[in-house]
Amino acid sequence: MIMGWGRTAGILLAAAAVFTVAGCGGDASAEAEPSSAATGSARPAGPTLAEAERMYQEDIGALRVSGCPASCGREIVEVYNNALLVRKLMRDDTTVRAGAYAEAYRLIDLVEQGFILRQGVDNESTRAPVLSPAYELSRWLKTHPAG
Repeated sequence: MIMGWGRTAGILLAAAAVFTVAGCGGDASAEAEPSSAATGSARPAGPTLAEAERMYQEDIGALRVSGCPASCGREIVEVYNNALLVRKLMRDDTTVRAGAYAEAYRLIDLVEQGFILRQGVDNESTRAPVLSPAYELSRWLKTHPAG
C-alpha cells in the first residue's frame, strides 16, 4: 500500500522525535555510566567552597601585587563574580552553625553594592567601594577558611 507524502513525512518526524528523546541523554546514558550513588563518589557540579575561596584569594592577591591596571574592569568583575560564588556556596554549606558566615555575607553585600553603584564606570573613585570590602573579605576568609 502506498502512503501519501504528508502521512509518510508525519510518521518519519514522529519516529525521529521518539528516537531523539530516547537516544539522547535518556536511559541509554544512565546505563553507559554508573551512577554516583553506585560508585560512592558523588561530587557536586562546579567548585567546592574551598576551591571558590582559593579562586577569590588568587584574584585579590593578583590585584594586591600588581594593583589595578589602567582599566581593571575585568578584574573587578572577576572579584565580584567570585565573591557571589563564595556566598552561594556558603549558603549551601550545611556543615556550619547558623550565623557562622554572617560577617562574610555582610562584606559580600558591600562588594555587591559597590559593584552595582559603579555602573560600568572604571576609575579610582568607583573601585574603592568594591575593592575595600573585597580586601576585608579576603582577610576574613584567611582567618575563617572553609576547610
